[in-house]
Amino acid sequence: LSLALAELHPYNGPKYPIYIATVNYARYTSVSNKVRIGASTEFNQGAYDAIGFTEKPLKFSRTATSMNASIFVGDEILLGKVGLPFDVGAYIFNPRKDPPLYVKIGFNYYFVSLGKSKGTKLFIGANLKTHFLIAQLYEMSAGVAF
Repeated sequence: LSLALAELHPYNGPKYPIYIATVNYARYTSVSNKVRIGASTEFNQGAYDAIGFTEKPLKFSRTATSMNASIFVGDEILLGKVGLPFDVGAYIFNPRKDPPLYVKIGFNYYFVSLGKSKGTKLFIGANLKTHFLIAQLYEMSAGVAF
């Protein structure tokens, strides 16, 4: 789960939260590397509020238009308790017509392993999401890997 803040126009204008949920499957290819495939969905509060002001007719509901869903593939390099993920994704539901592809780069910190098999790890992270080298958002995340 992640939280990002997005700024609407003008520069230094109001900042709105973006709520992000992600699931992925990761497979270790070595002790210090894993490949990932997954899906992500976002809800943009700023888009939701802006749509309420414009009152334009919409193809989807106001809530659905404020969301998007994507699939991604990626790689994560592991350096001890630190992970450096790199993901490339494509939108499968994109009603606001954002650019169709994105890249995320980031940093994850994995805490101590939990459980009988020591296979469950809590983590916190930070990611930068870009569309064609133009930054869209910076997100802070927390999650569990098992």
